Amino acid sequence: TPGDGGAGDGGAPAVVTLEDVLDGPFASYGCEGCHPGAGGEAIDLTSADMAYATLVTNKKVVCNGKPYVTPGDPTKSFLYDVLAKEDPGCNKDRMPLGSPMSDTEIKLVEDWIKGGAKRASDVKSLPSLSTGLDAGV
Repeated sequence: TPGDGGAGDGGAPAVVTLEDVLDGPFASYGCEGCHPGAGGEAIDLTSADMAYATLVTNKKVVCNGKPYVTPGDPTKSFLYDVLAKEDPGCNKDRMPLGSPMSDTEIKLVEDWIKGGAKRASDVKSLPSLSTGLDAGV
């Protein structure tokens, strides 16, 4: 599981990926049902490709000078505001409507953004630090 510091990694947390967020809290709350990408500026959470395009690649300012996701900085990411704040601003409601995410679920999204808002394919292509260290022994 993401961030569990699995065996053999020295306790370092795993990188949280978009897929972890989509398959975890976003799937639990059925976010893709209300965010299927219908309409010109709508968020599309129906697939990892579409979610990445509408949340991360799209740099359009949504609210308070923030795009949905600023990789590396949840405080500059409106997605974080809309999930974590009672009043995210710009006449927007806290999401998910009627049933806010738990602190643990919000932390997963926050960790994903802090970690650079990566996809699983981005993480798999990075060289393993432990492999590099083992090679030098």
